[in-house]
Amino acid sequence: MSMALLAVLSMSAQKYNIKGTWSAGAGQKVYLADKETKEHARFDSAMVKADGTFALQGQLDQPRPVLLSFGGHTSDLFIADQPEITVSIAM
Repeated sequence: MSMALLAVLSMSAQKYNIKGTWSAGAGQKVYLADKETKEHARFDSAMVKADGTFALQGQLDQPRPVLLSFGGHTSDLFIADQPEITVSIAM
């Protein structure tokens, strides 16, 4: 693979760093799912710690809308190489 192609590929990758709190979520999981697929395929998850915090970190191939799923609910997010997304779940 040429250096030019590697540079283009690395520029299109979208890093995500989602930190959140869910006060009533200790021991439960939060999930990230691809909103653009019919099945909303999950691609990342995190366990909510005893103090109610969770973190999801990774990389996507391009900017895209995703779903954050928690306790039978979902919230729309858009991943576009933000330094950090902060989420607070109150339920």
